[in-house]
Amino acid sequence: MGAARHRKAGTPAPRHRHLWPWRRNPLRTRAHTRHRVFSVMLLIALCAVPAVALLLGRAAYDSSAAERRDRIATIHTTQATARQDVYGGARGLLGGGDSAIPATVTWTAADGTERTGTALVDPPVRVGESTAIWLDRNGNPAHPPESSAKPVLDAVSLGVAVTLGGAGFLFLVYAAEHTLFMHSRMHAWAREWAEVAPRWTADA
Repeated sequence: MGAARHRKAGTPAPRHRHLWPWRRNPLRTRAHTRHRVFSVMLLIALCAVPAVALLLGRAAYDSSAAERRDRIATIHTTQATARQDVYGGARGLLGGGDSAIPATVTWTAADGTERTGTALVDPPVRVGESTAIWLDRNGNPAHPPESSAKPVLDAVSLGVAVTLGGAGFLFLVYAAEHTLFMHSRMHAWAREWAEVAPRWTADA
């Protein structure tokens, strides 16, 4: 009531300031409108980047997990006896085949015969100790499967790469478009000033 009482008769009510970027403005050109629409589109694309990264990361996880399951389905473990001492450093980040070291071992084949060969074992192992080795369907030493952590690492790595790459690409696109917009606006102002300046000088 107080604000309405002190407002002069015939004075229009102030417009909502939160709509100022979109209200009519005689100084706004088509270039301004295109720049604003382009910026909004880039913002929408930026919001979609995490969703795309999540979908691709999930696909990478499913693919890596399926590959690991298929690999495990074609190999199996058996107990072998080490014929040499095996020492190793720190275990690999993913474990599995990353930490295994070739060593001479003896194992019993499916037909009951004793076989000796080189297989990958997890250190440390001493001569005469029992250790697990992986064999393929033909009974030959095989490379151990990847760790169960590998699908997770693949998914996270791809998700982070897509997020950073997508955001960086959109930023470069915005920077290039903004630079072109500023150049075009400066040229437009220069042309308008070249037309108006002589008239101002003549009037002076």
